[in-house]
Amino acid sequence: YSATLLTSLDNTTTKSSQCRLKYLSIIIVALFFFFFNDTATTEIYTLSLHDALPILNLWKNKLGADAVKALAQSLYLSRLVRLDMAQNNIGDEGARAFSESLTLSDLKYLDVFGNGISSEGQELLKNAEGLGKVQDMILA
Repeated sequence: YSATLLTSLDNTTTKSSQCRLKYLSIIIVALFFFFFNDTATTEIYTLSLHDALPILNLWKNKLGADAVKALAQSLYLSRLVRLDMAQNNIGDEGARAFSESLTLSDLKYLDVFGNGISSEGQELLKNAEGLGKVQDMILA
């Protein structure tokens, strides 16, 4: 339902309102994750926005590692340059999913603060080839 709503909204916007709508789309996606966490991972993977999102803030949504796996594989997030995933309980499993991602190669900022990531998980993130453009990584 939310993915359909976002697609419909994005397809009917004008150029002048696209920036505002992208922000609204992010809020809707974040709310969808928060309230429907069980099926959210499938929805974010198949989400089709008019343009790829450059910024995604999902701070403090209790998403967990499964949501990170979907995010890390989503082709619709391939132009993402800033991702805030602080306080989402992703743990080392989520850190591994980010470190193995091939679609987040344009990411320049990654915040995974407060996610219970061990020093081993932090090393995975720091050394991930797919995250090579990240200039600012907040780990702890």
